[in-house]
Amino acid sequence: MEKNKTLFVTCFYNGLDNTTLGGRVGRIHHYVNSLKSLLNLESDFVIYTSPGDKEYLESHIDFTQFKSNVRVIIYDLFSHPNHNYFQEKLNGTKSDRCYEIMHSKTSWIKNHLSEDYEFFYWIDCGLSHGGLFPSRYRNGQSHSFESYFSCSLFNPTMVENLNKVVDKVTILYGDQEKHLLERRANHNFYHNIPSIENCHIVGGMFGGSKEKVSEFCELSEQVLNELIGYGGLDMEEALYTIIYQRNKEMFNKLPFTTWHHEESDMAQYNYENEIYFYRIFEKLNNIE
Repeated sequence: MEKNKTLFVTCFYNGLDNTTLGGRVGRIHHYVNSLKSLLNLESDFVIYTSPGDKEYLESHIDFTQFKSNVRVIIYDLFSHPNHNYFQEKLNGTKSDRCYEIMHSKTSWIKNHLSEDYEFFYWIDCGLSHGGLFPSRYRNGQSHSFESYFSCSLFNPTMVENLNKVVDKVTILYGDQEKHLLERRANHNFYHNIPSIENCHIVGGMFGGSKEKVSEFCELSEQVLNELIGYGGLDMEEALYTIIYQRNKEMFNKLPFTTWHHEESDMAQYNYENEIYFYRIFEKLNNIE
């Protein structure tokens, strides 16, 4: 059997909203069913998780039914090298995002760059979501968790097209001309950027060739250290946006203007000529 040349790295943590780490509420059915969809990429996967979540995954997903080779790695989020800093800055504030996870994405990828793969990608475990992809790419209009968090666009064709880009890091590029997707990073970052685009780089999926991803991981570590030097606290996406603003030529942009597809309840807030988020994945499936 030919060895897989592509590695996807992700994580699976549940119930963090009840801890000082912070996280979103009630996502376990979302994440586990989304992950089943992502495994149809038929690439190798590494999943960082906790002992309890590992047990849950292994009792709810039969990994043998997928062509993806899956490794599950235990990681204690409290052991993150900047955990104390993040908690000090949060000062008891309950966040719906876990900073230890957000700022582990590139370090987790970096753990595997010495392995025998040509391409490395981060992908959020919950990326397959009915709010992002219309029903024609899901299992119909069923309201089951499995159907709502399924998506047929996650398949080997998507990976094949991602891997055609070898000289740049592929990113999800949110154009903010119509909608504000997220606030900017710490203002100290912006004093020496000659040309600033009104955009937000999404952390849900990014990657490319080993060489380019290694470079991006190093830049991510540098920018995080810079942020700490400023005494600030930002999400990883804000820092990825800074890396993009400083190194635009380094990236292959997959643009969108709105999260909300035409069937979404939120579509009422869309403008004419929106680029739906799911169009990125249609194009990666050669659907024009």
